[in-house]
Amino acid sequence: MPQPTATPNGQPRIDLAGRRILVVEDDRMNARIIASILRPEGYVISEVDSGEAALLAYPEFRPDLVLLDVVMGGINGFETCRQLKADPTAANVPVIFITAKNQPDDIVAGLEAGGIDYVVKPFQPREMIARIRTHLHLRALLESQKKLIDDLSKANAAKNHFLGIAAHDLRNPLTSIRGLSE
Repeated sequence: MPQPTATPNGQPRIDLAGRRILVVEDDRMNARIIASILRPEGYVISEVDSGEAALLAYPEFRPDLVLLDVVMGGINGFETCRQLKADPTAANVPVIFITAKNQPDDIVAGLEAGGIDYVVKPFQPREMIARIRTHLHLRALLESQKKLIDDLSKANAAKNHFLGIAAHDLRNPLTSIRGLSE
């Protein structure tokens, strides 16, 4: 897990290079364009062309983020997202829909299906990178927070164990002293 460092304005900076992104796009040209935009940013990309393929690829690839087209043959992006979110190992993975469907009802449907963001085609590469970076940054911060909470829980358990031993060890001599004094 990447360790945060401070930027000049005090905000944490996290190295996102090596983060894995699953691109689910049935149009090969769009998938190649997306991959060509993301690879120079240091992301590891896996491309699949259907919702079914995404569900099969997820357990092996274990992406940090999913870019998901809505309109595809077979199960659509909304249903793919619902099925991913039903899997406990994928429930916290951010899903960004990338689609030409730009009606408010479509956007709401995507967010209700479990998506965290919605980018309309044709997309602007810099905007897409900024959105992806933001969601990966948030995910990294949540991972860091979870690790800190786990570490604090372990430290608290060790402290309680130590205090239990100390209390026991102090009780024994005090009991002897008290018995002798009576």
